[in-house]
Amino acid sequence: MIPGAVPLILATLAAAGTGVEVRSTSDCPSAQGISERLLPLLPAAPSAAGSNDLAEVKVLEARADGTTDLSLRLLRPDASEIGDRRISLSGSCAEMAEAAAAILAAWETDFRSEGAADEEPVAPAVKDAAPAVAVTSAPNPRWNILVGAGAGAALVGGVAAAGTVEALLGKAASHWQLRISAATQTARSLDLSSGHADWQHTTFAAGLLCRSLGPAWRLSLDVGPVLGWAGLAGNGLSPNREQRVFEYGGAAGLRVGRTWGRWTVWAEGRADLWLHGEQATAKDAVSGQVLFSADVPSVDAIASLGLSVALFQ
Repeated sequence: MIPGAVPLILATLAAAGTGVEVRSTSDCPSAQGISERLLPLLPAAPSAAGSNDLAEVKVLEARADGTTDLSLRLLRPDASEIGDRRISLSGSCAEMAEAAAAILAAWETDFRSEGAADEEPVAPAVKDAAPAVAVTSAPNPRWNILVGAGAGAALVGGVAAAGTVEALLGKAASHWQLRISAATQTARSLDLSSGHADWQHTTFAAGLLCRSLGPAWRLSLDVGPVLGWAGLAGNGLSPNREQRVFEYGGAAGLRVGRTWGRWTVWAEGRADLWLHGEQATAKDAVSGQVLFSADVPSVDAIASLGLSVALFQ
C-alpha cells in the first residue's frame, strides 16, 4: 500500500460521514485526527462527492513555549465562508485536534440549524467552543533542553576569536533556566620586550538564567561561577616555556534573541572575572632573575552571535 494512503482513506471516510472535509497543513494536529473527533460531534450527513463543506486548518506559528497558533476556516462547497478564526493552543496533538474539532462542529451545527447561506455563525461559535480552547491558557509544565553554539571575539588585551557551546535546561513556560557552557579562544600576546607570551582562556561555566517570554523577541541575563585554565606559551624567549594555570571566578551574560518555532538566533555580550591573577615573566637563563613581566588581564569581555534549538517541542 502507498505510504500515507491509510490516513487519507480514514480522513475521506470521516468527511463522508460528517459532511465536512478537513485539510491540515500539519501532522499536529492532523486532518485525520480532527476528522475522527468530528464524527461523534456531528450528525451523519451523507452527501454527493464535491458537496462537503471544507475545513482548512493552517499552522501559523509554533512557539518555543509549546504554544501553537492555528488558523481555522470553514467553507461551503461554493467557497463562501461559514467561519474564520485564529486560535492559540498548547498541549498534545490529540488535544489540539479535539479543540479544533469542537470549534468546527459548533460552526457546522449552527449553520445547519439556521439553513441560511448568508448567516455568519462566527460569534456564537466562539462562545460555544470556549471550554475546548481553554486548554491554551493553562501553563505548559513540560521541561525542555535547548542546545546552541556561538562564535565571536574576545576584546580585552587584544582581539581573539572565541567560540562556545551551551545547553539550557528549564520548563518551557518558565522565566528561569539553568545554563551550562564550555568556551575557548585563540591566543593573544603580552609583550615581554625581548619576546612575548601567547595566552588564552579555556572555560567551563554554570549559571542561573532569567529570561523574558515574548512570542518572538526575548531578553535574558545569566550569572554564575566559571572555572578553567589560562594557557601561556613563550615566543622569542630563551628558553620558551609553556604552562597551564587553573583559574576560577564569576561570569555574567546579557543576550537578546529572535525565535522562529524551535530555533533562536541570538547576540550576546559576556564578561568573565578571574579571582586569581596570572603573570607572564621572562627570566635570565643563567641566574633565573626576572627580566620582564606582564599581567594577564583578570577581566575578559566577549561579544558573540549564535544559534540555539529546542530539542523537545
